Amino acid sequence: MNHTKETMTRQVGLGKTLQTSLYEIERKATKNKKHNFENLYQLLNSQNLIEAYRDINKQASSGIDGQSAKEFGENLIEEVTKIEEELETNRYRTSLVKRTYIEKPGGGQ
Repeated sequence: MNHTKETMTRQVGLGKTLQTSLYEIERKATKNKKHNFENLYQLLNSQNLIEAYRDINKQASSGIDGQSAKEFGENLIEEVTKIEEELETNRYRTSLVKRTYIEKPGGGQ
């Protein structure tokens, strides 16, 4: 098994950097939409989960679990620790996606 050692970051936008391995994942996903990634769990650590939280829209509506980004952030360390433990023990299960239709001015959704 190949574990990538994180030794540097790379600038990917204004004020945004990603660990080298995350940059490579982003590059591969953009270049080849059908690329099959394996074992991304090793990148789901507390540092990356906290960074992902910082990048989300805090004004967005709450998820299917009813928890808003603001509520999640109030207990960020505990929430991230819980997710990380569930990932390490293969107990993490994602929630279903809540589909919401938004009416458009032209009559569509």
